[in-house]
Amino acid sequence: KTLLRVGERIHNVKRLISCNLGITRKDDKIPEILRKPLPNGKTAGVRINIEKNLKKYYKEREWDWETGAPMQSKLEELGIS
Repeated sequence: KTLLRVGERIHNVKRLISCNLGITRKDDKIPEILRKPLPNGKTAGVRINIEKNLKKYYKEREWDWETGAPMQSKLEELGIS
């Protein structure tokens, strides 16, 4: 197995454990200070749409948008039961 595949398995197992302990999508937040646009520089004034980006991230990870848990198909692909 490649190192990336092992990392993906670890990340999904960690997320699965967190979900089993009660973590949901609603817990995926970043601190307010990181959501404020910068006053200067190349990204001055740029505001990131957290919800939109989180949705893309979940789709890429193959996690359920409602629960935040890895989808069964992803777990099977990674050999996690």
